[in-house]
Amino acid sequence: MAIEREERSKDQKKIKELSYMATVVNTISRHGNPTEVPNDKINDARKGQIKEFIDTYVWRYTQFFPDLPGEQHILLAFILQGMGIKNKADMIKFSGKYSGYMASVLNDNRGYSSNRVRAKMEAYWGSNGKTLPPLEKMFAIAYRTLDLTDEDNLWLAGFYWDHLLDKLTPANIKHWSPDIRHYQLISEAGWEDKKVTKKKEFYITPQMEAFLMALLENQYEVWTAQFSLKKGDLSDKRIRCCPTLLKKDASQEQIDQGYIVEGDYINVWGPKWVAKYSDSQSGNSRLKGWNQKGKERYAEILKQVEQARKDVEKCKAFETTIWKKLRDKHGVTGSNPQENKRNKRRKMAIEDEAPKIELLPPAFTSMVSPEMMASVGFTLEGLLEYAEEDEEQEITEI
Repeated sequence: MAIEREERSKDQKKIKELSYMATVVNTISRHGNPTEVPNDKINDARKGQIKEFIDTYVWRYTQFFPDLPGEQHILLAFILQGMGIKNKADMIKFSGKYSGYMASVLNDNRGYSSNRVRAKMEAYWGSNGKTLPPLEKMFAIAYRTLDLTDEDNLWLAGFYWDHLLDKLTPANIKHWSPDIRHYQLISEAGWEDKKVTKKKEFYITPQMEAFLMALLENQYEVWTAQFSLKKGDLSDKRIRCCPTLLKKDASQEQIDQGYIVEGDYINVWGPKWVAKYSDSQSGNSRLKGWNQKGKERYAEILKQVEQARKDVEKCKAFETTIWKKLRDKHGVTGSNPQENKRNKRRKMAIEDEAPKIELLPPAFTSMVSPEMMASVGFTLEGLLEYAEEDEEQEITEI
């Protein structure tokens, strides 16, 4: 009898633990914030560790918290394993305390990346005749099918490579900096991870490219409307989407045009201001407004990006064409950043041996006193060093 009671007690304890874990996972799936412990009570050092792990590993594989309970358990187990938490009691305690924070990191990363991509698209708009890049061509780049023999297409592919993919990385994660993207191909660039996954990890995954394209498709019409509106006196104002804004104080003209200027904001409403797959007013805190159609569309795009990468020979040829063009544009000649710097120094040394040309007019001599010449002489070497360092800076603006 004693043995039976002991076994029954163990079973009940196990059921209780599994039930608690299920509650934790359900809590994550329903909320973007922790329900058991407020964010301001969570240990800041531990939060930093969690964010670094999610930014480095999880974000590259999923930008949305999973819907399926099985996938939720897998993701939670992966994070716990990566954080080095193996004791069952510690796992339960950790999950209950930090579950909501884990979900919020993914949400925040999505918002951060979206804002960075939006800023780059607005810069493109301003530099290219008040238009956005054709969406069908952007998809052709992601699917590796765009005709790169056309110089305009090749330039657009460079914009995608140089200016958009970099905006998908979380803050402080330099996974697509010039030191990487000017020396490696998208489908090959990565590192051999020896700490967590024990395999090669790619800096830009198919999931990240799929998210970029889902984001562009989601926001394309909204950004077009927003960028068209922000001109003249409205250029410095911030746009705020207010679909439920009371319009009792608005004139008929304002109601028809779909916006009211209020201080530093332009309050907008109406269909053209609402994104295709997301709505900040939808109340979906876990997905920050992304609806079911948006997630389904993301999954469709992901399948095609993955399929494009599986054709290794075609994918490599496509990417190599863009990569070579960008290296020419930025004057990159080395196989790695260190070699490239040495090549630049050699080039400068060769140029220094060429005959010097007088550029300043003789009048300058009479305007500068000998005392001043003597004073600045000792800074000349430092000035030249500064000029050399400045010349090595990568150009990132459009």
